[in-house]
Amino acid sequence: MNSVPAPRVRETAPSLREEARQLMASPGAFFHHSVDEMHGIARSRLDDLQLQAAALCFEEQVERIPMVAKLAGNQGIKRIEAVEDIVPLLFEHTMYKSYPVSFLGNRQFDKLTTWLNKMTSVDLSQVDARGCDSIDGWLDLLAETTELDAVTTSGSTGTMSFIARMKTDIERGFRSNRITEFQSFGRPVAPGSVDGLIHVIWPIYADGHLMSFRAGQYLKKIFAQGREDHFHALYPEKGSSDLMWLAAQLRAAAARGDASRVDVPPNLLARRAELEAQQANMGKHQMAFVESLAETLRDQRVYCMYPSYPLYQVAARGLAAGRSCHFSPDSSLGTAGGSKGMPLPEDWAEQVSRFFGIERLERYYGMSEITGLSKMCPAGRYHTQPWIIPFILDPDTSALQPRRGVQKGRGAFFDFTLRGHWGGIITGDELEIDFSGPCACGQTSTHMSPVVERFGAKRGGDDKITCAAAPQAHTDAVEFLTTFS
Repeated sequence: MNSVPAPRVRETAPSLREEARQLMASPGAFFHHSVDEMHGIARSRLDDLQLQAAALCFEEQVERIPMVAKLAGNQGIKRIEAVEDIVPLLFEHTMYKSYPVSFLGNRQFDKLTTWLNKMTSVDLSQVDARGCDSIDGWLDLLAETTELDAVTTSGSTGTMSFIARMKTDIERGFRSNRITEFQSFGRPVAPGSVDGLIHVIWPIYADGHLMSFRAGQYLKKIFAQGREDHFHALYPEKGSSDLMWLAAQLRAAAARGDASRVDVPPNLLARRAELEAQQANMGKHQMAFVESLAETLRDQRVYCMYPSYPLYQVAARGLAAGRSCHFSPDSSLGTAGGSKGMPLPEDWAEQVSRFFGIERLERYYGMSEITGLSKMCPAGRYHTQPWIIPFILDPDTSALQPRRGVQKGRGAFFDFTLRGHWGGIITGDELEIDFSGPCACGQTSTHMSPVVERFGAKRGGDDKITCAAAPQAHTDAVEFLTTFS
């Protein structure tokens, strides 16, 4: 059977190009703040819009982000004529931690700034980080002196990823995702779902530079309208990125079988007892925190994103004691990230819904590198947001799989709304994506299987990604990224 040719950029009326620009600037406004419009758009029209947006994004960012310019130049890519043309420009997720890890241990934040400057459109050349003596201090400096609100991940492999996210990008993402978090496809829209005041339950630190910490401040601004009495954080202080790095180093040392050798500065290693106490107490603190709010916020409209296992524990313990919570029915309770290896009964989600008095527990798939949060529909499929272009790559070669039918392999995405950093990411996740057409739930957006597995876990901890770029182009780009004068 002959393959179906990919759609190509054609001479179009200015209206389509302008519409694509509007979609990039504000997905929520473009879809009139309606989940039905957002996930009911005809696939052919969305394909046209996404292609135009990808082309515009490349035009705007290729000279602004040095790594994109390097990859594009090495491969002779001058324009995007099909969405598939983006694939050789995708960053593998490990690129965000490609700096020498000694920079952290030696507190060489000036060199880390030079490295990060190659990954962002924001000019960091005038940032003087030589006086920084901690990860948090460095990230504070970037936030105070630039348009960036750079975030980090927990560093499960012994080091940390740093993502040069722009403040306006993060806020745009939360405003756009709110539409799917507080609306259900095909259902009447509850009053206040777009901009109403909401209690935010944040069962972790109120702030910090880890994305799961920092998100709380944006939720407070957007969902709780900046009101302290509507933002409920487990810990009111900032969570420490330095302690998260120490935790990552300790895990890596244990995995090597050499727990005595932890490559961190002595003053940070001295905080090990603080870290261990924090880890030992967080679980019981979280349960007590949510249980108390279940009483004080009864009948209130609430937003809460919480790991699945402790959420189930709270619900199961409450139901066993004959108690229930019953937030307002138009609340949004969600979970992401799986159960972290903890066992859950088949009806755990139903127990959570029953205890909290909500119609159903929402489940999401997402990542720190992009803004689109994929929500699970009643048919049990994760739906990609229309400003995210999904791809499936061969897990070993990163060759692009056809964007039709059902494909399984390494997930990759392109977020064309991002301005601070490049929106193309090759993940470490094995995904199954259905490109064929509408889901059984009626939504027209591409949708994914609920089964998401990490290749690292499947391969004994080793997941070496072959970049989708031409080998020499990729080698040259990485050399450029990791060369410091």
